[in-house]
Amino acid sequence: MSAFGVEYGHDGEPIISDIVYSVLGFSLGDMLEKNVLTGIPSLIKIDVDGIEHLMLKGATKTLKSKELKSLFIEVNDEFIEQATR
Repeated sequence: MSAFGVEYGHDGEPIISDIVYSVLGFSLGDMLEKNVLTGIPSLIKIDVDGIEHLMLKGATKTLKSKELKSLFIEVNDEFIEQATR
């Protein structure tokens, strides 16, 4: 099990691990501002095992765009914070 920038897994429960590593990450907004992406996508699929709500925070401008037509997001019903929003 692993998570990006958080200490919990797909179900919101703490991850206990002896392995630690670093991963570089960017928000969707940063990628658009820095021209890593050249335009707002028309479709976004998010399946990141427990941090979907954090991904949405990093994509606020894109989510408000009329160019975005579809958003698919996987939510684990066992992760109470996500399932009740």
